[in-house]
Amino acid sequence: MKPKLLFLFVLISVYQWLNSTTWEIKQDGTGNFIFIQEGINASVNSDTVLVYPGTYFENIDFIGKDITVASLLLTTGYENYIDSTIIDGNQQGSVVTFENDETNYAILMGITIQNGSGKYLDQYTNMGGGIFIKFSSPSLQYLIIKNNYSDIGGGIAFSSTNAYLKSVTITNNHSFRDAGGIVIGRLPPNPINSNITFSSTNRCNIYNNTAGNAADIFIAENHTPVTNIYLDTLTVLNPDWNYVSQFPNINLEIEDIRVFPG
Repeated sequence: MKPKLLFLFVLISVYQWLNSTTWEIKQDGTGNFIFIQEGINASVNSDTVLVYPGTYFENIDFIGKDITVASLLLTTGYENYIDSTIIDGNQQGSVVTFENDETNYAILMGITIQNGSGKYLDQYTNMGGGIFIKFSSPSLQYLIIKNNYSDIGGGIAFSSTNAYLKSVTITNNHSFRDAGGIVIGRLPPNPINSNITFSSTNRCNIYNNTAGNAADIFIAENHTPVTNIYLDTLTVLNPDWNYVSQFPNINLEIEDIRVFPG
């Protein structure tokens, strides 16, 4: 990049940061809003929706905004806020949805995602109990995704995405068909392949999920790029079809096998 263009880029980035807004979500009414979606609706790109501890019974959609939705982990560095800041989908669909061209600057951080039931693609099939991602590429960081269910992809459903995952735990989710943990596929119309990045230093955990096939990880046959998945923990160290789809388009590296409660 030429010096003048680099200087202009830095100026624009600093300007956006100085003009960003933090929207506080507090259930006691002392913040800007009491619901997370209200903060998302009010925000613009580069804003932060800061969620205080509590259980929020709602299903949120980033609606195309490159914003940060995070617990107080963001401002304090304390990971205990992941457990105490919960979005509960109340079995009313996917808990979190990204499907409007969000980029890696759309960040979801430091929250527990639970009790989702997936997004219906038609009257027979739903996907992504915890998180549904299609034609969007969010950054998912320091999350617990648990106790969600759907027909396919009980924890997360990925399609046509360059999403980034860092320190995400996906556990105790269920799929009635494939992929209790995560599914990577190609949903119509006009699907493109996904190139998902799993952090190799701040690794994810995918364990104790259940499904008819491939309880933890399922990559569809029509998804051809190799996906490198770096994990601290999988349910078993040497998974067969019961845990991970055995198609040749996956490179799985597991540090350890530790079955945690939860």
